[in-house]
Amino acid sequence: MVAPKWQRILKWSGWLLGGPLAVIIFAYLVLLLINWRDQPPSAVALRLREEYRNRPSALDADNAFVYVMGFGAPPDADPREAGARRIEWIRTIPADAEYPAPGDPVPGDESGMAARSLFGKKMSEECRTGARECALVLEQSDDDSIRSWIASEQWLLDRYLTLVRHPAWFESVPYDERAPLGSYSAVVDGHRLLLSRAYVLAAENNLSEVRTLLESDIRFWRQVLASSDILITKMIAVGALNRSYKLGNLAVRRLPVESQLAALPSGWTTPLTAAEQSLRRCLIGEWNYATRHLQRNGEFNPDNDDELLGYVGGRALMPLFKPQATSNLQAEMLLEVAAADWQISEKLSSDSSPFGMLYNPAGRVLIAIASPAYEKYPARVSDVEGVRRAAVLAAELRARSVDAQNVSSELASPFTWDDAEHAIVFVGKETDPRGRHAIKY
Repeated sequence: MVAPKWQRILKWSGWLLGGPLAVIIFAYLVLLLINWRDQPPSAVALRLREEYRNRPSALDADNAFVYVMGFGAPPDADPREAGARRIEWIRTIPADAEYPAPGDPVPGDESGMAARSLFGKKMSEECRTGARECALVLEQSDDDSIRSWIASEQWLLDRYLTLVRHPAWFESVPYDERAPLGSYSAVVDGHRLLLSRAYVLAAENNLSEVRTLLESDIRFWRQVLASSDILITKMIAVGALNRSYKLGNLAVRRLPVESQLAALPSGWTTPLTAAEQSLRRCLIGEWNYATRHLQRNGEFNPDNDDELLGYVGGRALMPLFKPQATSNLQAEMLLEVAAADWQISEKLSSDSSPFGMLYNPAGRVLIAIASPAYEKYPARVSDVEGVRRAAVLAAELRARSVDAQNVSSELASPFTWDDAEHAIVFVGKETDPRGRHAIKY
């Protein structure tokens, strides 16, 4: 007897729907078997852990990092004492604390900034865009206005001068996204004050003081560049060094031509070292942070998703995410970034085992999404050396009294002449507009 039509439709519908569902369930079970266990720490991960643990340390009294952590304290406070309290607070943040962690003992103080002069506010606003805009403010202002601004914030300049005299940089607590960074915006304000001070002193032909200011400043930032343990700090040092060479050049060019080479400190005339240009130390710090973050939170936490679909998806993905395997993969990635020899697609597909691409798929996706952001950093760091060379080259040509209209004939790649800006231009490896640097002649 032939079954009714409606029964046959139901039967075929069941096959059509149930068949693919069964395949999906089977495939998921296979994935669960492949991802049954996490990996142990790889040899690379163990090596990076050891390198991070054994990096050079420093006493708090010598350590500029402690001072920076308290740099935003009120004008009458002790930045070192404030920084030490903040570091101790970071060390005791509970593992389950939310972002931002409550209880910061040094939340910052704006009393000194609120009283800033109109010229000081203009400098702060214009210089945020870049060194070129900052240079225009200096060159278009009279020295008395600059002196008045410096005098009104002498406390901040004195604080910055104390900072740059520290002999060491050691980030004594690992980066924690729930805690604040150091008071770098106030540090940058102090940096502008120092460079502006050098600028007005150069007009007074005070060669000795100009050189002293530029020397202490460049030594400090090159030290930070070499000793940074996270990318943020490394990039702050990159920005500060570019600012030092560009704005410091404005001060040097105000001196008599016969004095300009003598004003250049060793931090200008000495090429950047391999440690300064290397990303290895700060990327090891980045890896240490990411590993701790994964161990503390995981990356696929369904309890943080209020939507049912997201919750179910998160539960399904959790067994396919292996924190240590992800940490191992990231360790290899970051070392290749540090070596400027990095191809994310090649690394993700390099596992030769039959099920290699099926192991830790969620972790692989996470690395694939996050890692391309690192591509720009090796070029950005290496370009600092070109900016340094351009600044020294400008001083050398001025010392030889080379006329501006003849500068272009004195230049060789990678340096060119921009007649409109009256500047030597260095175009570095960084591809966006940030890779173009102009040194006023």
